[in-house]
Amino acid sequence: MAAVPGSSSLRRTARLEAADYLATLNLPGPSQSLLPWTQTLAAAETAAQFHVVTDTVIGSESGALLALRDFLRAAGEWCDGHGQRALGDRYRRTSELLDVADRLAFQLGVDQLAAAHPGPAPA
Repeated sequence: MAAVPGSSSLRRTARLEAADYLATLNLPGPSQSLLPWTQTLAAAETAAQFHVVTDTVIGSESGALLALRDFLRAAGEWCDGHGQRALGDRYRRTSELLDVADRLAFQLGVDQLAAAHPGPAPA
């Protein structure tokens, strides 16, 4: 039985094999769609502005975090459909970690707003 190549070799081979396919896609780089939001976050002046931008990117149903979760679930389905059930399960378990991250990000947002909220005036 031949040894499986290392991760770098496998990834390099896949990139070369799929280069023509990737070149036909007319999609922005994955990080490019977040770049304007990152710049907007850096320019936020208030805690409310910070929260709304952050919550839109990572806390909303259309946000990047849940989109990545859904992407990983789709990867799991692809693996299932191509006879790789164990790998599909691993992709789904990884997607579940993003559900945990979503809940943690929600709490971070609440904590950030609470930290910025003025306390009651002294009596």
